[in-house]
Amino acid sequence: MIEAIVLAAGFSHRMGAQNKLLLSFRDQPMLRCVLEELIDTSIQRIIVVTGFEHEKIVTIPPPSEKITVVYNPNYQRGQITSVQFGIQSLSDDATGFMICLSDMPFLTSDHYEEVIRVFDHNLPVLTYPIIVPNSGKRPGNPVLFHRQFIPDFLALTDAENGKIIMQRSSATCFSMMTIHPHYFIDIDTPEDYQEYGNRFWV
Repeated sequence: MIEAIVLAAGFSHRMGAQNKLLLSFRDQPMLRCVLEELIDTSIQRIIVVTGFEHEKIVTIPPPSEKITVVYNPNYQRGQITSVQFGIQSLSDDATGFMICLSDMPFLTSDHYEEVIRVFDHNLPVLTYPIIVPNSGKRPGNPVLFHRQFIPDFLALTDAENGKIIMQRSSATCFSMMTIHPHYFIDIDTPEDYQEYGNRFWV
């Protein structure tokens, strides 16, 4: 069983005064679009980790039995604390966990499912697989980890991130080669919001 950890606790400093997760995308908040696509996948549980402006963010998720919202009181210490908080909320029977960014609204349920299919396909071959979308030039998101890596994540310091685990475990890290741009586009700045909106919004 795969569970998703959606990181929705950040400050959105580069966006300016507005929290980017509240920006309109197809007539609703960006975060809601991300969650609706995840709901339409085979993922059994979606853990949304909030922090900054929790009182606003907590109102966004659509009604769904799949969604669990958890508040990270340590969000000011950095993103890895939200990852760790989400991991601590995983079910005991979760085979793997997919770390999802809440500012990637162009990913569809099909994109998420492709990562899951590659994970399931490699599970018999790679004992504890990590699946990473890759263009050949750079890695993308989301990244799906086998639950074996839970202790590794919980041992990271505030200054570290999941890339360290991927480097240490390169033998079981599988690059899912793709040229699809949506695995590599996140919305960080007002310029991103305008540029990618003009290119991809429908």
